[in-house]
Amino acid sequence: MNPTIRIPAPEEAGAVTRMLCELDRENSTMMLEPGERSDDPRLLQEWLSLLHPDHHCYLVVFDGSRALGFVHAERGPFRRNRHSAYVVIGLLEEARGSGWGRRLLEAVDRWATERGVARLELTVMTHNSAAIGLYRRCGYVEEGLRRHSLIVDGTPVDEFAMAKLLNPDR
Repeated sequence: MNPTIRIPAPEEAGAVTRMLCELDRENSTMMLEPGERSDDPRLLQEWLSLLHPDHHCYLVVFDGSRALGFVHAERGPFRRNRHSAYVVIGLLEEARGSGWGRRLLEAVDRWATERGVARLELTVMTHNSAAIGLYRRCGYVEEGLRRHSLIVDGTPVDEFAMAKLLNPDR
């Protein structure tokens, strides 16, 4: 198969839900722990139906019918932060190191540029060097340290706040 990036169709909610639950199990750098996310695809299907493309970008890497990763960007809801969007990305282990993370982030850049979003921001655990490298290569810079922002397996974990300005001259 030839993987593609696209908005998931409602009938693909099961594949996306399975991928998200698998991400939670295999990757301790994601926000949710195993078992915290519902495995009921109807919940994701309902959530996806509520997303407005001017406020949310939700894209999935599909290899045939199998979902391998996702990116979600959510634009600020108020006049003062409407120019900014928060980004979350996750890829299954089998899809990492193949350029899909970069392509997902480039797709978010296009979505943001088309809608006048000038700032993209995210957080990343400070020990996640692979993700930090990806974000830097894609133009994100560290803006600060969020000390003990998460507890993972009983241990406090720091995160970097990172951002990318799409129109730095404005």
